[in-house]
Amino acid sequence: MNAVATIEPSLIAALAKALPELESAKKNKANPAFKSKYADLAAVIEALEPITRHGLWYRQHQHENENGAMIETFYIHESGQEMSAGCVFMPATKKDAQGFGSALSYARRYGLQTAFGLATEDDDGNAAVKSTQAKSAPAPAQRADVPEGPLTDMQWAIITDLITQTHSDSKAFCTAFKVPSVKDLPAAQFDRARAMLNKKLAAMVEEPA
Repeated sequence: MNAVATIEPSLIAALAKALPELESAKKNKANPAFKSKYADLAAVIEALEPITRHGLWYRQHQHENENGAMIETFYIHESGQEMSAGCVFMPATKKDAQGFGSALSYARRYGLQTAFGLATEDDDGNAAVKSTQAKSAPAPAQRADVPEGPLTDMQWAIITDLITQTHSDSKAFCTAFKVPSVKDLPAAQFDRARAMLNKKLAAMVEEPA
């Protein structure tokens, strides 16, 4: 997500008050392929309702792109100030209405979650578990650039979405990364897994229709 460096004082002040009030987006949809639930676009939008108390809302603009959906999210303040939160691009696996519609939904959802730092239910649970573990025993020093522990809920959603979009075999994926399930993938392997799946997705997009 490429942020645009434009500072709007009233808008920034309102965001500072509103963001701490946001709660996790509720997982309201089932993903049969992974026997799990996730927060769809409607749930993410519902979770943003508290920002209206601070004179805030958003708008999303779709930029033209023949390979998928590029969505730019803007913060909007009642003072008339507006600021871009940056763009999110999601490739379409198939160049048809269904493929582009799916890419658009993903891009809008991730754009909002990224712009507002919006978690889903499991993020809070994981944080609580990590907090308890931290109090139980002192943690050894770790390199700051190496993520520890399991995937965050957002990382897991990104990986499962990419597996679905690339029509990958989840069992083969787990075998390749030596984990019993996608949810068990270590956070340290997230970048590698995403890069591998994005490479496959890019190759699919480049294929002639």
